[in-house]
Amino acid sequence: MKQGILIVFFVILLITAGFFEQAFIINSFSVLEEKTLILQTAILAEQTDISTPLTLEKFKDIKSFWIPREKTLCLFINHQHIEEVNIQIATIEIALSFNDKQKVLTSLELILNFINGYSDFAIMSWESIF
Repeated sequence: MKQGILIVFFVILLITAGFFEQAFIINSFSVLEEKTLILQTAILAEQTDISTPLTLEKFKDIKSFWIPREKTLCLFINHQHIEEVNIQIATIEIALSFNDKQKVLTSLELILNFINGYSDFAIMSWESIF
């Protein structure tokens, strides 16, 4: 009887941990998507100089959000998959310093494509279970 209760307890514990993991992943991706879209809008609004204080602030906001989250996400998701976002953030940082609007927009689109594509892969669903 005690073993049965222990088994049920651990199964419930694993299911609960899985739900918290999924909530963390979904939240991380949705906040990153929101911050990326805000920066993209700010970049598109600029005509010539994209390295304005507003765009630099929005970029720092993305970077300061992503770096700590990425370390925690690596516990749940393969680090090689998440590396794409780090590469694009580094590319954006360099492109902002050179005022390369097209490169920044391309990197932002790649981050958004990663979020949309990987969200389907990382999120638990009936298809991924069976």
